[in-house]
Amino acid sequence: MNKLVIVESPAKAHTIGRILGPDYKVMASVGHVRDLPEHKLGIDISADDRRFVPNYVVSDDKKRIVDDLAKAARKADEIYLASDPDREGEAIAWHVRDVLSEALDKDAAKKTFRRIEYNEITPAAVRNALAHPHDIDMGRVNAQQARRLLDRLVGWKVSPSLRRSGVPAAQARSLSAGRVQSVALRMVCEREREVRAFRPVPFWDWSVHLHKDGGQPDSFVAQLTKLDGARPDVHDEASADAVTAFLSSAAFTVARVVHGQKRRNPGPPFTTSTLQQRASTVLGFAPDLTMRLAQELYEHSLITYMRTDSRAVSKDAQAMADAYVREHWGAEFANAHTYGNKAGAQAAHEAIRPTDPRTEPGTVAGALAGIRDAERAASLYGLIWRQFITSQMAPAVYETLSVEVAAAPGPGADPAAPRREAVLTASTARVVFPGFLQAEPERLRTEQYRPDREEADEDRGGEEHESDAVSSLPALSEGETLGSLGAEPHRKETKPRPRFNEASLVRELERNGIGRPSTFASVIATLKNRRYVESRARVLTPTELGEKVESYLVPHFPELFDVGFTAHMETLLDEVEDPERKLDWQGMLADFYARLRDWLVQARGPSADPDAVRRVLEKFREVRVWAAPRRSGARTYSDLKFVQDMADEFAGVSSPRRKSGDGYAFDPPSEPARAFTDRQFRFLVGTLLHYRDQIPDLEDFVRSLGREDLLVDEALQPPDAATIRLVETLSACGVEPRDQRFFDSLAEQVRGGKRLSDRQRHYLGEIFLNAASRVPDFSPALCESLGVEYHEPVRIDADRVSALLSGLSHVTKWNPPVRHGRRTFDDREFVASVAAQFGSRGSLTERQLAALDRLFLRYRDQIDGSEAIIAKFQVKAPPRRSRRTASAVENEPPSAT
Repeated sequence: MNKLVIVESPAKAHTIGRILGPDYKVMASVGHVRDLPEHKLGIDISADDRRFVPNYVVSDDKKRIVDDLAKAARKADEIYLASDPDREGEAIAWHVRDVLSEALDKDAAKKTFRRIEYNEITPAAVRNALAHPHDIDMGRVNAQQARRLLDRLVGWKVSPSLRRSGVPAAQARSLSAGRVQSVALRMVCEREREVRAFRPVPFWDWSVHLHKDGGQPDSFVAQLTKLDGARPDVHDEASADAVTAFLSSAAFTVARVVHGQKRRNPGPPFTTSTLQQRASTVLGFAPDLTMRLAQELYEHSLITYMRTDSRAVSKDAQAMADAYVREHWGAEFANAHTYGNKAGAQAAHEAIRPTDPRTEPGTVAGALAGIRDAERAASLYGLIWRQFITSQMAPAVYETLSVEVAAAPGPGADPAAPRREAVLTASTARVVFPGFLQAEPERLRTEQYRPDREEADEDRGGEEHESDAVSSLPALSEGETLGSLGAEPHRKETKPRPRFNEASLVRELERNGIGRPSTFASVIATLKNRRYVESRARVLTPTELGEKVESYLVPHFPELFDVGFTAHMETLLDEVEDPERKLDWQGMLADFYARLRDWLVQARGPSADPDAVRRVLEKFREVRVWAAPRRSGARTYSDLKFVQDMADEFAGVSSPRRKSGDGYAFDPPSEPARAFTDRQFRFLVGTLLHYRDQIPDLEDFVRSLGREDLLVDEALQPPDAATIRLVETLSACGVEPRDQRFFDSLAEQVRGGKRLSDRQRHYLGEIFLNAASRVPDFSPALCESLGVEYHEPVRIDADRVSALLSGLSHVTKWNPPVRHGRRTFDDREFVASVAAQFGSRGSLTERQLAALDRLFLRYRDQIDGSEAIIAKFQVKAPPRRSRRTASAVENEPPSAT
């Protein structure tokens, strides 16, 4: 019987293949075999917006992999789907099964597909998984599909609106919004604003050097913890001087001596987020690097599955750790321990741990030989190993000593001054049983435990008061009088909460329930790759681009990118997976999509009056002759199609395919199906104004709508007389061939009653200047009367141009045309066009001449005598334009040259 096992990665396939031997063929799907298409939404949404059908496709780079899997599947009797034990892995197994079933066609019914899972790649775990196969968990699959479709809907529906964010147009086209990434960006930007707005406030701490009667050998330092019955709260110099004077002359008495014992428990084994945090703070690894290295460790059978939010540990693993601890340090150090999970954690999973505790960090170099970043992978393994081993060890025990010292006015105090009192404290601790610290001798040797110190939260900021911990205390008894060597004030300033680093951002995302173990690293990596944030000295700060994006998204989509709403969506995804709740994922998507549509409408701006929209759409029935469709670049613009689409959207009907010349149809409903924004309404009225000649009462109609402002809007006015005359002149005499298409487009707008923009009017003038030799009675005065800015032709060396063109005429092998955006650059066509212009007008522009120089140098090897021409006319490549200038030039229409 042939058996095929399909895993995700080639490395895992190699490891499992060694475990199973020749009876099994193990192959890799290399991640997902299909996904939503890259360049379109890829979701079929039903007419009632209640059903969402993903259009999964096999990408070109996966077709060969699918073919190889299908060939192996045809020869196999049983097919085991062994992808990772999480939502993503379950979805991969489902996709593989569907793709193979389709490829096998009729033979698919003869095959048995089985799902197997394992938490570690060890012989025992893999063979146990094969002995207990099960069906694909569709709850997990649907949860993954729901997340994928949610993210796609947000990305494709919201990202286009970022073009209105104030970012330059060329840059705005590459911007994106993300359901989780934009919330993470919001957190970073809000923390940055908080830091910038923070104003420090000074405050003071005091320490006093005290000693027993024996003098300085028995001295120690105590911290002021209470002043006049409350925590010290001094924020000005005068008050600080008064406290310093009081402590300098005070009498000190031991008020309380407390001996005690403190137990310090080890931390739990790592989850995905805590591993990312610790690796960032201890090793300086970014979360995405940590996950890549952890993947290598998992696939080389060194650790358990690394995407988990569970802190559970199997009994077998506890037994192995217990045996290891007893063997190396003794039974008193062993303490098998189970750690509780937070709500919503995947209880069926385990924490991240070594597969075998006996594999010590110093012995893994051989197992990792040949992989990229083997040294860093070994460091990460050491971190995971120590965290797991210590989690199964006994607590460390400290013997503690705390002292309270009372301060009262001394003998020399001013009796008329207000009576003050203070309390100072000092504490120390001594290890009496190292417990789990025995596994970390360096930490045991260097770390001083401060039992009475409030643990500093790096994400809290605020005032940082001195600790009262000292290295040692002399023998003291209650009521004992102490001498003073002086009081020392410490001026400090309050601090804002620190900016996020990658570790603290992961912790904040997890604390707020945003994202899941598999998403934290990719979210931060996306923010950095999009250049929304940058990491300097391991601190995340938003870039100018990131702040612009966030300042647009949050005000326009406040609910969508709200921390609480995003966390709620994660809860709903969990309920889709939960076998008890079984939340309908299609219903969840429908509810979300309804809200998303409303948010998109709100983001577009104020809504137009539906009755006014209806009246305008009805007014278009009076248009008898519509302007012909016009083409600009790769797009075709049609007034009829635009108005008809708006009418169909208003009525809530699907736009039918209309042949060119079909009339306008509008059947107004009692209630509009869609709300129009004021911006859309303005475009609609502007289009109507282009047909003044067919609607006699048009201006009175627009006034009745209360939109007199549109009647004086320069952009909506008909073409001026000079522009009309200019078009007529050029139509009569003809334009240069290279300008013909662009001129036809501009002329069509003018004849259709549409005013040209300032930029279009400028280029129409350039076309007129290019055609000067064709225009009868051409003169500067004629240019002025037509509104064209006349300028003298650039004086050029005719001999130089003739020599360059003559040389280029002998080129036989031209480079193929190159396409940049919407434009195609063809060297051969350019030279022919320049030659024709030079022959008819005897002039070129500076840009044309510079381009000619560059082409001559490019093809010099095919031109006889090229070196002599280069030397004679000093031909050299002109300096490259800046990227911004080049981009602007590339976006100009052809007539600009």
